[in-house]
Amino acid sequence: MELLTRPLQDQEATRLNSEIPQNFSDYFSFKKDQTVCDGPLSFEELKLEKSMIVIGDVSCKKTLSVPQGRSLIITGTLTAGAIIAVGKIIILGDLQAGDVYGDSFCNEVFCCRGDAKVRCLIEKGHDFQFMGDLDGKCVASISNVVSIAKNKKVEKLYLGGIDDQKRREIFVPEIFDSNGSLKSDLAVRRILDEKPLLQKISD
Repeated sequence: MELLTRPLQDQEATRLNSEIPQNFSDYFSFKKDQTVCDGPLSFEELKLEKSMIVIGDVSCKKTLSVPQGRSLIITGTLTAGAIIAVGKIIILGDLQAGDVYGDSFCNEVFCCRGDAKVRCLIEKGHDFQFMGDLDGKCVASISNVVSIAKNKKVEKLYLGGIDDQKRREIFVPEIFDSNGSLKSDLAVRRILDEKPLLQKISD
């Protein structure tokens, strides 16, 4: 799908920068004449081929994937069936998603200023920052780089790391190798096949 783009106006950039939390400004700022897309944008499935700034909301029915070296900046709300985060994702609105998997060897960030609701989030070396409430069935921080500023309404919450045995109790065996180690390529494949990461999900 060919997206219509335009240059960001000076006053618009100034206004948007005033809405970025201070800790997010280390990762991104809006600048005059940056190429942006106007939302709302809707996709069946999206693997980001180049970095994108969206002024408004984004929805993705299936999997939204942001590869290494790419960034997705959304000034509105992001709704996605699932998210694979290897590149940078910054959301100034709310987030609603199914399974979320982040692995960038701690080189990139996933920042959400609003409230977030996910089914399952696995952080395997990816910096997640939530400024609002976080609601979900399971959040597992393997590398201990998930921060939640407000309320944590998560059924299974592991922020200080999670040992191998507990991982195997919670997640499906298909994302582990023969040695019992959680493998990113297996988790990503599971998400792309639209299958859950958790062993049991009671909707």
